[in-house]
Amino acid sequence: GTKFDIVHRVAEEDARSVRTVAPGISKELDVLLTKALSHDPARRYANAAELADDIRNYLRGEPLKAKAPTMTYLLGKRLRKHRTPLLAAAGVVVLIAGICLFAYFRAAGAGARYEAELARLKDEVTALVAERTAIAAELAKITAARDEILRQLADKQIEARAAEAAWKKKLAAATSQAQKQALMAAKAQEDKKRRSELDQLKARQARIAAQHERTKKLLTETDAKVREKTEGKAELARLAELPEPPEPPKRAAPPGKLGPPLPKGQWVPLLTSPNKLDGWQAPDLDEGETVTYSNGVVELAVAGSRKSVGLFHSLQATDIVLRAKVRYVSGHSLELRVRTNAKASYGVWFVWGSWWGIARWGASGAETLKMVAGRSGAYSPKKDADGFFDLMISAIGRRITVYVNGEKFREAEMTDVTEDAVEPGSPGIVVMSVKRKSAKSMFKDIQILIPEKDWKPK
Repeated sequence: GTKFDIVHRVAEEDARSVRTVAPGISKELDVLLTKALSHDPARRYANAAELADDIRNYLRGEPLKAKAPTMTYLLGKRLRKHRTPLLAAAGVVVLIAGICLFAYFRAAGAGARYEAELARLKDEVTALVAERTAIAAELAKITAARDEILRQLADKQIEARAAEAAWKKKLAAATSQAQKQALMAAKAQEDKKRRSELDQLKARQARIAAQHERTKKLLTETDAKVREKTEGKAELARLAELPEPPEPPKRAAPPGKLGPPLPKGQWVPLLTSPNKLDGWQAPDLDEGETVTYSNGVVELAVAGSRKSVGLFHSLQATDIVLRAKVRYVSGHSLELRVRTNAKASYGVWFVWGSWWGIARWGASGAETLKMVAGRSGAYSPKKDADGFFDLMISAIGRRITVYVNGEKFREAEMTDVTEDAVEPGSPGIVVMSVKRKSAKSMFKDIQILIPEKDWKPK
């Protein structure tokens, strides 16, 4: 238009937005210029100082007075002014959050893997413990079978000794050569049969002994596997509690019945070999406990306090006599014991080389019996050149009698037995060196007798 038109617009009309002419300027600068050029005094800066302040605010990035102070505007200005530190802080927050999320998901994955591994180990340990229990039960059966074979071998050997003694008696009583030849022929046949039975038993014993060792080794290996799987894992501790193997079944001979058949009134030796303890058994020996046998002499020794070691035989009878030559060397005591039935075991103590006692052994321990006759107090018996003396104990009726060097020494009455068992695992005859400090004793010429009626020692 004409100059007049331009002057008229400037004088009468409000200034248009600068962005309509120069779109590239910022909205804030547009607001500042619009306020500065407004014709309305109420909408315009009051003076040049206010305009100068807003220009400085614009240059510094501070909020303009020309713009309404809304929360969104003010927050935006603050963020834009402090953009660099805020971006850095936001980056740190994002980084930390990322690390936390990574650690969380990694831990969750590790936890899941651990639980899966633990479940797998539990299955393996459960299977191993079940296998171990089965092996232990099998070992108990094999152990019982092994012990039964040993008992049968001992019985056969004692039967052979008794038969030999009876045969010699018959041979001495034979009045003709024909009778002697018949006895010798019968003995040859009997010996052949007995040797065959012994050979069969020994072969079976060898097979069972090998099976016992294999099963015992397998049990040890299985225990080691369980410990390896559960080591350091508390969650598996309960599963790793290995049960003890079950007790093998006990052989309880009927009261009044002797294991092997023995003739009455005849002494039968129980040390039948000069260097082999046929028919005898020793419990599992602990450290410091030794049993040796040489030239017909048994030596029992213990090193250390409150220990004991013994030898056991498979005989028992309601009336029974045991005799041996014994030598006390050192320590607390030596003992001879007899077993009269499945619940009663009686013995004589020789303590500290001069003190004596008669006792009954039961599941709860030893009970000293009250003496009813004989010598009381300390007594040191007369010994031979090798330090041995003769010791004998008889259990006849309800009377326990001890003889020293062939003479009656002490007597005691049996007590009523109410317990279920006598020292579980203990057979009929026990020779033992026991108790407190190191100890050693020796035994030889051990013999057993089933007495006839009105028997008296010779």
